[in-house]
Amino acid sequence: MARVPPAALGAIAALALPGVLHAQVPYDGCLDRFGRSIEGVVDNGLGWAGTATMRDGRPIILWNEKALGTASGAMRLFVYLHECAHHALGHLWKLPSAKNEEEADCWAYQLLVDGGIARGRHVDAIEREARHTRGDDIHLGGEARVRSLRRCLRARTDREAWQSALDGLAQASLDSFAGLRGRAFPGDPIGVYESLRDLPGTFDCEVQDAVFTCVVFAARRPADVGRRFKRLHRILEEWLPDTWTAVTRSDAAGARQEFHAEDSRSGSGLSLVASADRIAFRFRPRQY
Repeated sequence: MARVPPAALGAIAALALPGVLHAQVPYDGCLDRFGRSIEGVVDNGLGWAGTATMRDGRPIILWNEKALGTASGAMRLFVYLHECAHHALGHLWKLPSAKNEEEADCWAYQLLVDGGIARGRHVDAIEREARHTRGDDIHLGGEARVRSLRRCLRARTDREAWQSALDGLAQASLDSFAGLRGRAFPGDPIGVYESLRDLPGTFDCEVQDAVFTCVVFAARRPADVGRRFKRLHRILEEWLPDTWTAVTRSDAAGARQEFHAEDSRSGSGLSLVASADRIAFRFRPRQY
């Protein structure tokens, strides 16, 4: 979720989820993977609720406010954030696929539920209404879509999945993550590549200047960030091989927490850093 800024979390949280916003889009704080603002344009002639696209070289979201009928405010926001995810995850430079659509669903659901924006009845409304969506060749529908959304949340703290991913990163660090470098998206800074491998429940990890980096959690409540940091901290500590040493520190107010570990044999290292609204992960090879 590397493209979700602090302002975005606050703006989404300020929305009245149960309400229906007329003659406008459900949310106006979407950013693409480069941090550019994504304009939402109402187009009630669309044959579906929304689409992420480009117009005159500008990234936009076309939105049919009437397509979802009596859908709840929570569901409307989820669908709009699904389209935002296509921009945030760089899907517009890829062929449409089931993988991209499931990632967009996950990204949106994680931001709303894991981020503490939608709770209780709003989460129930999203899942209830998702059960009534019809799938196609690349979109999940019905109960399969709900199961996928729930897996998206569980995966983010799956101990075995994290250990497997960390084993893979340790191996990939031997060649400075050259084997993980995917495509450089148009407009990305020089030296920044999409990673071919992500951490559990993340979809936009990058290899930047030979360092593997991800934002693994974003939330509007510092307490939620703190709880997730403790859980991931335990997972990382359990994984560390015998040749690694680690240190944990925080500022006086506890607003920033850091976990750093280094392999005494190779010099490679990793870090987990929690600020007020997000947690970032980095894995550096031995020469850094």
